[in-house]
Amino acid sequence: MPGLGLVLALAVASTVVGKEFPLVGGPVTGIVLGVLLAALKKPGARLRPGIGFASKRILQASVVLLGSQLSLAQIVHVGVGSIPVMVGSLVVCLTAAYGIGRSASSGTCAR
Repeated sequence: MPGLGLVLALAVASTVVGKEFPLVGGPVTGIVLGVLLAALKKPGARLRPGIGFASKRILQASVVLLGSQLSLAQIVHVGVGSIPVMVGSLVVCLTAAYGIGRSASSGTCAR
């Protein structure tokens, strides 16, 4: 339960930030916050079961539910205009994750 509580708090924070900055959105914010949190302080054994459950079961169910809500027409209509935003967000997130990962592995981040 403690790990699920942490994930829920992270999801709420990401949703709030995503509403304030809709161009970035909640999912991207959640990924960045999760990577930062994991790089700054590795989750303890008490948090791991809840985080693992959320990262596998809940995430998979969320993706399925999100996909089931979209029609093909919506995807085509929104997809073309949002491709630059999606690619840009992906590049920024992957670059940040790479940098944070290298920083954490070299010992420059607090543990």
